Amino acid sequence: MKENTIESGKSVKQELLDIVESPENNLVFICDNTAGFGVLRLRKGEWAMKTFLVHLEFCSNPLCGCTMITLRCVPADIPNPTPSDALSVCLDPLERTATTLPEQALEGTRYEPKLAKAIVKEFRIEEWSVLTHYLYVMKNEIIRNMDVTKIDLAETMPSFHDDGGMESFNAAFPLASYFPFECKGIHWMVSDLHCVQPGCKCKEAALTFLVISPPDIGATINKKKNQPTLFFNFKRNSYKVEQEPPAGYPTPVELLNKVREDYPAFAEEIKKRHHQLRALYARVLEHKEGIQRGKTVSENAPRIGRNDPCPCGSGKKYKKCCANK
Repeated sequence: MKENTIESGKSVKQELLDIVESPENNLVFICDNTAGFGVLRLRKGEWAMKTFLVHLEFCSNPLCGCTMITLRCVPADIPNPTPSDALSVCLDPLERTATTLPEQALEGTRYEPKLAKAIVKEFRIEEWSVLTHYLYVMKNEIIRNMDVTKIDLAETMPSFHDDGGMESFNAAFPLASYFPFECKGIHWMVSDLHCVQPGCKCKEAALTFLVISPPDIGATINKKKNQPTLFFNFKRNSYKVEQEPPAGYPTPVELLNKVREDYPAFAEEIKKRHHQLRALYARVLEHKEGIQRGKTVSENAPRIGRNDPCPCGSGKKYKKCCANK
């Protein structure tokens, strides 16, 4: 396990162990986002008060919306553990459930359904929140630094509209950040749409501000009619209001100012997402055109008669050579 250090001079592992094993602590699980591991210490049942060092694994495909996290749990009292010492469980922190692991995902470890059941039973909102936060932090780090040209489209093919118009960044990258923030006591998130039309040189994104938890102030925001929306020019850091919300809600300008206050690099983030989405759309378009060209070549290829010479060059008739291969 990597011995990352923190300000106190202790390793991250030792710091997490001290927190979880402290009599004042009531958390049964804690993790370090950057190191990719945590510490588990259940309080009840077969594994009560037994400490595990936990290696965390998740799907690194930026196009995939999978929220499963695999926990490789190694007893902390084993000095030089091997994969066979680890107990593996798979959790979905959003659904707050456990699922089975296929044999090929075990990587020499042992799947332990009883441990998975015990974890789900003992985890509270706090522990599930720790895992959820880890998932989003790590997934967004991948999305932020990804090279779109190297994404395997054969594994996951994003769905785009055929007109090459406005596309949602989160539709292509489901676990990308929605920039959650609070404004005037209301919790919001941002949906950013970008023009992916080939050849277009626009520097704008359509930002729609969505209410996470509707407040009790009378009028409600309708999905189509009155969501606060504006066009944000990330190059000039300017905007043009497209749609105002009902009375009692913050204006789109107030919301934009607040999200920029909470996320100082917001304009740069939107710019990067704009270029990433356009690059992905270009790749998908190229992929589809390549498939179509292949179909056209196949459809236009001359048919070979059964009594014609085999095109493989064997000198035999096609029916006695490659026809049945």
